Amino acid sequence: MGWRGRNCRDSRAIRLQPARRRSRRGHRPGRPAQNPPRPACGDGFTPQRLLCNSDRVQTGWTMTEQTADPGAAVLPEAPKRRARQSGRVTLAEVARRAGVSLMSASNAFRCPEKLRSDTLQRVRTAAQELGYIPDVLAGTLASGQSPVVGVLLPTMRNSSFERYLCGLRRAARETGRRIILSFADSPESEAEAVETFIGLRVGGVVLIGGDHSAATLRMLRQTATPFVETWLLPAGAGKGVGYDAVAAMTAMTALHLEAGRRVLALIDHDGALAARFRLRRPAFEAGVAGCDGARGLIHPVQTTDSFTEGAAAMAGILAREPQVQAVICPTDTIAAGALFECQRRGLRVPQDIAISGWGNYEISAQTLPSLTTLAINAEAIGHAALLSLTPGAQADSPPQDTGFQILRRDSA
Repeated sequence: MGWRGRNCRDSRAIRLQPARRRSRRGHRPGRPAQNPPRPACGDGFTPQRLLCNSDRVQTGWTMTEQTADPGAAVLPEAPKRRARQSGRVTLAEVARRAGVSLMSASNAFRCPEKLRSDTLQRVRTAAQELGYIPDVLAGTLASGQSPVVGVLLPTMRNSSFERYLCGLRRAARETGRRIILSFADSPESEAEAVETFIGLRVGGVVLIGGDHSAATLRMLRQTATPFVETWLLPAGAGKGVGYDAVAAMTAMTALHLEAGRRVLALIDHDGALAARFRLRRPAFEAGVAGCDGARGLIHPVQTTDSFTEGAAAMAGILAREPQVQAVICPTDTIAAGALFECQRRGLRVPQDIAISGWGNYEISAQTLPSLTTLAINAEAIGHAALLSLTPGAQADSPPQDTGFQILRRDSA
């Protein structure tokens, strides 16, 4: 609705009337238009209705009071934008409390290595006292680099991954990064998690290496998202940090063969995202084939983190090959279950059957007899993986081999 007006005799009042609408094609005068225009802040008004002192126009727009120049028309004011009241403590408040510049306060959260230890401590103390929470998204938009790294795990029922996460967290603290953790037990769920990470604009993704769908790799490459494959070497798609699983299985097989055992069994897992297990089987078969008089047996399992599955696997192996002399297990959890089954049957370990595990889980040192196992430097893998994604790290850096060690205990 348009508005017109002109000066009133009373210097403290003006007269208003709605401006007469013009007829438009397809619209008859007298009927309200579908989208009436907002009150215009034009030049002048047509006097009709007297508005004095504190009267207001009931349109959401306000009229200022005419008190000074009787020759000046009073125009409607635009509604004032409300100030945002989020209640969040700002970085400027933290800087004032700590007595540092705004840049130093920002570096305390984005690049802590640039600050002296006492300055960094003052900023962090001030932030804690004020309840400041860094706005990670705002920092990402401003700098173009995100301090957040997405980490994908296939399971948490594995104490090796606990140590792996400890290494990731230690590197994150050293570099001022943040970690988002997700779980994926299939190529489809891995692709969904990576899509979520990219949508959150993470600065990098850490994968458990081996099996990745084409969709996962395509998303990472098309968006130029840095990523690193961990646990296995050589890495199949990008940067790699881990150990040589083939060399590790070759060494474990040789341990049993050198002890004079000639009938060996491998408990094998070949599920989704199971490349870290799948690489071991060819090395086992090659080791057995290279020893005169030795023969090997492969027994599959559906999962690698169940005592019950380990016991069932041992029962299945004994049913197929009663003369088996050594069993190599994919994890210490499976090895413990196999040990319990032997004890229930009255079989002595290692005199009748030797058993070796994989991963150096906490339980491996607590069973009786304690389990011979392969120790992976999981914390070093996690630490090196996150450092490889820091800004400035070489995109084509060579694979980092963190090594392995066979811990010879009582079971083999």
